[in-house]
Amino acid sequence: MLRSRGTRALVVLAAAALLAAAGGCTTYTKVNTGQVKEFRRDIRSQYKQIRDVHVRFNPTLVEILFTFRQAVEEDEVKAIFARTKTLVQSRKFREQVIGEKYFAKYSKNARIYPNIAIDFDLDRDGNAEYRHTSSYYVHGRAAALHPADPKSDIDGYKTWYYRTKENVMPEPVTDG
Repeated sequence: MLRSRGTRALVVLAAAALLAAAGGCTTYTKVNTGQVKEFRRDIRSQYKQIRDVHVRFNPTLVEILFTFRQAVEEDEVKAIFARTKTLVQSRKFREQVIGEKYFAKYSKNARIYPNIAIDFDLDRDGNAEYRHTSSYYVHGRAAALHPADPKSDIDGYKTWYYRTKENVMPEPVTDG
């Protein structure tokens, strides 16, 4: 039996924190740099079907989520992905979004780069029909903590994988 009200409150608070962590509650930080605002405006003007573009991050991931007002063709998804990939591979994105925003909030000392996901929610149900992912590191983010050879473990978001709602196993993205 718990003896004091303070101890009971502490146990309840700890249990609530564990439930939140186990439940997968992740909060995101929105990104609105000048480059991101310009990208959002340009891509939405070129592809009228895009309803919104959310750029945000959490402790391990920078996510760019596209939602659509109407159906979009697969070749348009590929073109939007290619433009977005160019954005995230740019020096400006790495400096402003990851360097100034992400590292200011997470990974301040270790400077472990986040993974990046480009998601396409085509039917606005909250689940991406297509998810493209990349890591800054050849062997993934976890291996960056203790790399055998730090310089050879840098991929710089060049290698991408995608999955669909139906096919959850990621496949390499090929050009062409």
